Amino acid sequence: KGYRKNNVAAQQEDPASLLNFYKRLLAVRNQEEALQTSLYRPIAAPDDLWVFQREKESARFLIAANFHPRKKQEFDVSNFVPN
Repeated sequence: KGYRKNNVAAQQEDPASLLNFYKRLLAVRNQEEALQTSLYRPIAAPDDLWVFQREKESARFLIAANFHPRKKQEFDVSNFVPN
């Protein structure tokens, strides 16, 4: 059952699959130079939350990824949003 349901062929057909999610992330990264070559600045955050900033010229990105399997994480971004 497992590999018959969870495989590349099945994920390619599912727009909400993890495979297609990563393809979309890579497409954004490939379109934005700031996500490729700018300085990586890690931001202190709670456990299971990975937050960093990338900035180059006028392009600025704050990236947050929640690695907890079930819990939603909150993170105050007000210090990173221009006034």
